[in-house]
Amino acid sequence: MDKVADCIPIKSIDITTRAWQLSGIPCTHALCAILSEGLDPDDFVHKFYTVDMYKVAYQYPIYGISYDALWGESLYIPPLPPDFGRKSTKGKRVKKRRREEGESVNKQKKGTMLKKQQKTVKCRRCGSKGHNSLTCVVQRVFIIFNYICTIAF
Repeated sequence: MDKVADCIPIKSIDITTRAWQLSGIPCTHALCAILSEGLDPDDFVHKFYTVDMYKVAYQYPIYGISYDALWGESLYIPPLPPDFGRKSTKGKRVKKRRREEGESVNKQKKGTMLKKQQKTVKCRRCGSKGHNSLTCVVQRVFIIFNYICTIAF
């Protein structure tokens, strides 16, 4: 690979890098070479970027047109607003769950959908079905009996 074309001769101010030619600001390679030689990087920036040129460019005020009746007719098509009709497809894609055999795809027909099978609750205290130990009648009777016994004695 021949890198001779990318060399930057600093002694003669011949600019061979394209980025430096287009922008007028030294690229990072040129800046490293300039600093290694002990030179001032401001000397290698185009004069357009100086404060004096900024003042010359903006010495005259730019007046705006007061109202739109003074505006000229444009030859171009006016810009259209963005289309917000379709939502973007970004985000997590929702997958449909796999249906069981005999399960309906339509949710409107509730008679054909399978219902969740629930186990009947069995009480641990009395062993009967239909309630749990927190709502057990035997427990309530036991608590009331203990309360009466503590008051009486």
